[in-house]
Amino acid sequence: MKTGDFAKIAKADGLTVKESKDFTQQDTIEGVGPGSQLPTAFTLNEGQTSDVVPAGGRSLVFRVVSHSAPDEADFAKQRDQITEELLDRKRNLAFELFEQNLKTQLVRTGELKLNSLALQQFIAQYKNQ
Repeated sequence: MKTGDFAKIAKADGLTVKESKDFTQQDTIEGVGPGSQLPTAFTLNEGQTSDVVPAGGRSLVFRVVSHSAPDEADFAKQRDQITEELLDRKRNLAFELFEQNLKTQLVRTGELKLNSLALQQFIAQYKNQ
């Protein structure tokens, strides 16, 4: 697949070949799911073929046909939204790290004790629901 005729090899193996429209990570790709499930589609060069990627409950292989340049006008419109989303991600990550470090410190000093039996029972009940 990586070096041969993509469509011919896929059809010989009984696989379906489809071509998508241009998409962004926020767009949904018909029959696949969100573009965010295919991060390598945005990093591979034109003509390169991906490895097998799980997406939308199935596996797929894709070849990058082309990359479209971003629309600068759209970027200007979305700048504030993008900035806020990135700040939210950073805040959430910082808080998660704080929580993990605090828990680790409290367990180490003995101020926090985990009842592993009760935790296992809780997880088992949660899984059964």
